[in-house]
Amino acid sequence: MKTLTLRESSAPYTLTVDNDIFGQEPVILQRDGRPVAVIIPIAEYEALRARPATQQGETQMQGPDAVAGNRAAFLTMKGQLLQSHSGQYVAFKDGQLVGADSDDRALVKRLYHQFGVVPLYVKLVEDEEHVYHLSSPRKVR
Repeated sequence: MKTLTLRESSAPYTLTVDNDIFGQEPVILQRDGRPVAVIIPIAEYEALRARPATQQGETQMQGPDAVAGNRAAFLTMKGQLLQSHSGQYVAFKDGQLVGADSDDRALVKRLYHQFGVVPLYVKLVEDEEHVYHLSSPRKVR
């Protein structure tokens, strides 16, 4: 798996790479040493989209519903999580807490190994929320 580093010069980012990198294997994009996105081959993407909503007999939330449901579960449990997992990353799948770790990358890697590549909601358990404002993308002609 290849890793590309994003460097901030001005928003939005411009990514210049050799064409032979894409389409072969997943490419991780990172900023400040932390992964922020993954580019996957189109065949892999289409296989993920074609997967049934149920896998091995368990119902899974998909797309925006997965994010909203898992975030809601996190917010419901936040008080309890502040006592038991403060300063750790927690992961929710299908509305259930499925893991915790001080390293978010290790947590996701472990859970993807356990469940496959499924929607997860991973959040740092902290008392104060950080709000990040991102400029909107601009169309380039």
